[in-house]
Amino acid sequence: MDYKPKKNILRLRPDTIDYVYRSINLSKPGEMEYAIRMLRDWTEKQPHFKRNDFSDNFLRSSIIVAKGSIENAKQKIDKLCTLRSLLPENFRCFNAKEDFAHVFEVMKPIVLPQVTEDHCRLMTVKVYGTIESCHISDALKYSIVLGDYMRQCDFIREYICIFDLSDVNIMDVITKLNLMDLRHAFAVYFEGHGLRFKSMYFITTSKLVDTLINLLKQVLKPKLIDRIKVVKSWDEVHNIIDKDILPVDFGGYERSEQELHDDWLEETCNEEFQKYLRDINSTGTDESSRPSYKFNEEYAGMPGTFKQLTVD
Repeated sequence: MDYKPKKNILRLRPDTIDYVYRSINLSKPGEMEYAIRMLRDWTEKQPHFKRNDFSDNFLRSSIIVAKGSIENAKQKIDKLCTLRSLLPENFRCFNAKEDFAHVFEVMKPIVLPQVTEDHCRLMTVKVYGTIESCHISDALKYSIVLGDYMRQCDFIREYICIFDLSDVNIMDVITKLNLMDLRHAFAVYFEGHGLRFKSMYFITTSKLVDTLINLLKQVLKPKLIDRIKVVKSWDEVHNIIDKDILPVDFGGYERSEQELHDDWLEETCNEEFQKYLRDINSTGTDESSRPSYKFNEEYAGMPGTFKQLTVD
């Protein structure tokens, strides 16, 4: 399983790779290659994996999100494979142009091309107009497609997310949120993909944002809630994020939100990535080959278990 980007949709700073490798203590020549070989040797010996032909890029990113720990990388791969079997509705081979067209009428989730000076990747979501439950549910599924792309094609460990809610009734958002959908998506983000939010910004002047944050407290741990910040406008964001990174629609100098969104659709809907998505989604697990006590301990709160999952 492998995929090489067709478009230069994600860029790095000249020192990004060196910075990331140093931050996980794998900067010496040959260290990352050796770690990848160790991880591949382990995956090939796992009888409960339905497939184990992971690409070097996937294994490398697994090591990066695990902060250089091979043991933690093993856990991330195991959890992601297991979640593909537990939550198959979130891991179909979606064609975003067709399956999520209704979502893009009210929001356009995009991962921005450039990274910050401290090598963080940004994701922006601006919500336009009336939002329904299906929009949120399917936007979460689209974000999982983006997550699979990033896991294969990027080097970044940390993300900053900006949600522009200035043109939406926040009570509308609150009443349309499905906590189970959120819990499952967050399990994929944090437990499977090892996503690390450096910060998350809500742009709004509504006092109801406190109610929204209180709702999120039911599915996120306190340390993640503490990283949520509320700002009133993009002008406040400009004091935090370099304008060169942000789309022109949001007061920056990058290409427009629509142009970046179109690039993502072209990239994730091309035939080669669709094949990769089918392949990577087939990497589930056969739980009959692993002790059930271990399964219940690691995946409590998912379908078929009885405890509630708390996402870190």
